[in-house]
Amino acid sequence: MGLFSEAGIYVGKGFMTDIRANSGDLGTDLYVSVVFIIVLAAVGGFVLRDALISRMDAASAEENKVPRLARWVQSVRILGTMMRFRALGDREVSLLFIAPLGFATGMLASWIAFGGFIGVPAMVYVLGVPAIMATATELVVAFIM
Repeated sequence: MGLFSEAGIYVGKGFMTDIRANSGDLGTDLYVSVVFIIVLAAVGGFVLRDALISRMDAASAEENKVPRLARWVQSVRILGTMMRFRALGDREVSLLFIAPLGFATGMLASWIAFGGFIGVPAMVYVLGVPAIMATATELVVAFIM
């Protein structure tokens, strides 16, 4: 994930440099604000959904502990791209899902200086990684970036 976030930083830096050259400081400020609001709304929506699910009875909350998207991602088998994760109970996830998440983390790090804002929720909601493992992984990815 760290390697793909590096690529995202490189592309995002070029993108932000182009915006600044074409639109000046006002354009970059507006762009960063809009991206931040969109990301905040998306992550907030997932957290709100989790909060509402946790208010359900214990059986429903336990059934929805691993998000449906994460269960689907873990079920997809693409030959030659599978990586095993002990944190997921030795489940496998395709590198083709990990790569875009790392890239998006790097892009956001270069755009709004907050890659973990998408990295941690992406690992939790898309890959199904436990929150403590996602946080620790994001710290390593941030160190790499």
